[in-house]
Amino acid sequence: KVASAQGARRQTLSADKSSLAAGAAAPVANVTWPYRPIQVAVTVTRAQVKARAHLDQLVRVGTRDVQLLVQARLEGREGKLYSAAFALPEGYELLNAVGQAVADWYVQPTPKGRLLHVNFSTGVTSTNLALVLVAETAPGERLTAPMVPALDDDGKPMEPVAGRLAVALAESLQARTPSTETPRAVGPGGLG
Repeated sequence: KVASAQGARRQTLSADKSSLAAGAAAPVANVTWPYRPIQVAVTVTRAQVKARAHLDQLVRVGTRDVQLLVQARLEGREGKLYSAAFALPEGYELLNAVGQAVADWYVQPTPKGRLLHVNFSTGVTSTNLALVLVAETAPGERLTAPMVPALDDDGKPMEPVAGRLAVALAESLQARTPSTETPRAVGPGGLG
């Protein structure tokens, strides 16, 4: 939006937008000036995008460490995604965040915990990310499966979220599940 233009005349935008590529910037105003100096104030905003996440998470429990592997599929609805955020579980170190559209990433400590911010090289309507985390301590008698929730623009867990959680144990370990929250059993044939 062009908020103001001093020393200039606003003209009607041309209806021919064929010169613009799909997904490219769109003109918001056409301003000409008969003399100089000219001053134009522009207001730039990014449209709110509704996002959806599908998170498949594998917890590999070994005798010396616990690894968390996350495959995240993000989809932008009503617009493009330029970044993503995730809450990291306490005690786990992020080793890497990779994906086709990932430009860079960083971990931000906050009073509520550590957040992972991933910036994309371009706006995307859908993308896949792989996250690798590790806790280099032997699991105790009781292990709560760590989760990496996707966050919305307000820092709250994204809704709706779909996904799967799998736990793999080292050959020398045994496990049982004393409690779960909203699980649905999936047989080995349903994991593909």
